[in-house]
Amino acid sequence: MSHYVPLPSQYHRFPVGNMITSRGCTYSLCTFCFESSPFVREKGFRRISVQRAIEEITYLINDYHVKEIAFWDDEFLMDHEWVDVFCDEIIRQKIDILWSCFGKVNFCSLPLLKKMAQSGCKNIFMGLESGNQEILNFTKKGQTLDMMRNAVRWAHEAGIEVRGSFILGLPKETPEIAQSTVDFAIELDLDYAQFLLNTPFPGTEMHEVCKSGKYGTFDENAGFEKYTEHTALFLPSGYKNKEELLSIQKEAYKHFYFRPKYFLRKVKNVRSKEDVFRYFRGFHFLLKTRVLKNSEF
Repeated sequence: MSHYVPLPSQYHRFPVGNMITSRGCTYSLCTFCFESSPFVREKGFRRISVQRAIEEITYLINDYHVKEIAFWDDEFLMDHEWVDVFCDEIIRQKIDILWSCFGKVNFCSLPLLKKMAQSGCKNIFMGLESGNQEILNFTKKGQTLDMMRNAVRWAHEAGIEVRGSFILGLPKETPEIAQSTVDFAIELDLDYAQFLLNTPFPGTEMHEVCKSGKYGTFDENAGFEKYTEHTALFLPSGYKNKEELLSIQKEAYKHFYFRPKYFLRKVKNVRSKEDVFRYFRGFHFLLKTRVLKNSEF
């Protein structure tokens, strides 16, 4: 386990293990997601039993001394009954484990989030995508700004950190809309935010939309190694050039993280030397990979 280095600032206790309890997504409509492709969608949603999940957690604890687990299911909260029973089992068996997961705001509720926190959930990753409702509708995300506000507020009320993920450079976006997305991230008072560039993966509806030329220019000749969330493959019509989009992405990180209020909140949240190291590693990672980088990855 010592050879595997987790992302900085994301976890609270080490070592950290990774698990997947399900495959697929019952929603499968988001235009940018590979789950929306017919090949993936036809396989449906499948999940292991709660008993199997608990056995795997116990195995990681006993054999690898794992103290925290990151669940990488595409949508962990989709089946409320499963999650509820899962949390009950962790509580009943008094399993000493912290955990994190991905959760769509549509599936969040205050009672469920409180039960998750009681069972050790410390962090939830939410795909928020945009602070503009028209852009959200275009991605077929199926969520509203108010739904996002509620989900984040409930998570915080339950004592769970929220990592919000946003996509810049979506069709119909302009620099002004991008700025409204950053402002929305700040309004939500997220614990962490990431601002990724639109990546129109082949097989997704987003790929066909970007390729059509109706909403901007798309580099169809780019090698697959360029299909990352930090490469401007698609340039919306509202932008002058790729440099402008990349600059806005860099400024988004600066605007969100380099605020006195954000810094003071992190200082107030320090409870141990481990927290100090965690925040320092996260800050160093942010500077190196987001703020000080000079070009596309």
